[in-house]
Amino acid sequence: MNNNLNTDDSWKQNTGIGNGGIRNLGNNNEGSYNVGDGNTGRFNIGDENTGEQNIGDSNIGWCNRGYGNKGFCNYGSSNTGDHNIGSNNTGDWNGTNHSTGCFNTKEEYITLFNKPSSWTYNDWEKSSAKKILDDCPCSTVLWVPENEMGEDEKAKNPSYKCAGGYLKEKISTAEDKQRWWDNELDEEEKEEVMSIPNFDKDIFKEITGINV
Repeated sequence: MNNNLNTDDSWKQNTGIGNGGIRNLGNNNEGSYNVGDGNTGRFNIGDENTGEQNIGDSNIGWCNRGYGNKGFCNYGSSNTGDHNIGSNNTGDWNGTNHSTGCFNTKEEYITLFNKPSSWTYNDWEKSSAKKILDDCPCSTVLWVPENEMGEDEKAKNPSYKCAGGYLKEKISTAEDKQRWWDNELDEEEKEEVMSIPNFDKDIFKEITGINV
C-alpha cells in the first residue's frame, strides 16, 4: 500500500483574497488563472471579465486586448462584433471605428435627421453640439437616504430598513427640456445645436420634445 500519495494542494492556492477559482493573483475571482480582480472567466489579465483570455477589462467575449468588448478577438475597445482592430464596431473584421459592416478600413459617414451627412460618428462625438446636448435634462436614478424619506416612500419601499434608503427614479419631462432650452442656453449655443448637418426642427422636437 502506497502511503506516499502527494497531498500538496499548493497548486490550487490563490495569491489574492475571496477567490473561488485557482491560481489567481487578483481578488474575488470566480474563474481561474486570473491576474486581475473580479473575473468570472479564466486566463484574464484585466479586471471584471466574464469571458476568457482577455488582456483588457470588463470584456464579455474572449481573447480581447481592449476593454468592454462583447465580441471576440478584438484589439480595440467596446466592440460588439468580432476580430476588430478599432473600437465601437458592431460588425466584424474592421480596421476602423464605429463600423456596422465588415472589412472596412475607413470610418463610415453617419445619417443625421434621416439623411446622409458628411460627419463620421467621431465628428459628432467631438462636436460642440453634442457637448451642449449632453447637459439636456434626462431621467436618472437618485439615492434617497432614510432620513430624507417620507412616510409614503417608506411604505412603498420597505427594503429601506435594510439598505438605509432607496433608489428613486427622477423622470425628466418635455417641459423640463423646454425650460432648459429656453432659459439655460444662450443664443450662440442654440445656433450651435441647430447647425448640426441636416437639422430638422420637427424631427428634433419629436425626439427631444424641444420646440426651437
